[in-house]
This record gives sequence, C-alpha cells and structure tokens, in this order.
Amino acid sequence: MPVRGPGLSHDQHWQDKIEDTCRTCYWAYPDDYAQIATREERRLDILWAEDEAGDYDKLREKAGGKDELADFLKEVLRRHLATTGD
Repeated sequence: MPVRGPGLSHDQHWQDKIEDTCRTCYWAYPDDYAQIATREERRLDILWAEDEAGDYDKLREKAGGKDELADFLKEVLRRHLATTGD
C-alpha cells in the first residue's frame, strides 16, 4: 500500500492496520479515495503557475483575502452548478 501524507502516522486506523479503511483513504490513495481519516471529506489542490498567478491574485482579491478564498471558490462553483442544472 502506498504511504503518503502526514495523516497516516496519526490515523488510528493506520496504527491498528485496518486495511479496508486505509485502502479508501485519501492519505493512502489520493487519486481514488472515499474518505480522509474516516471523515467524509474531499480535497482539491490547485496550482496556479506562471501566467495563471495573476488569475489567483484576482480571485484572492475578489474573495477579500487569502483566508476566504476557498469559501469564495466553493460558492462560485455552487452557483455555477445550480445554473447549469447539474
């Protein structure tokens, strides 16, 4: 089983070697997971590189600062999904 991320050393399931739980965890399989340390969570990591860095700065400004950026982007995506009917 691949070992990735800081969560494994502190995850009780990893310590107890509950393999079925570990097989569905983000920290072991970030490309195909159903939970993160047994919590129903999903992650999206976005890299803004080179010319895209300016787009990131504009979004951060619209969001009111770095701390609010994730919430701002979630709301933008929710509105988009609502208007597209998906």
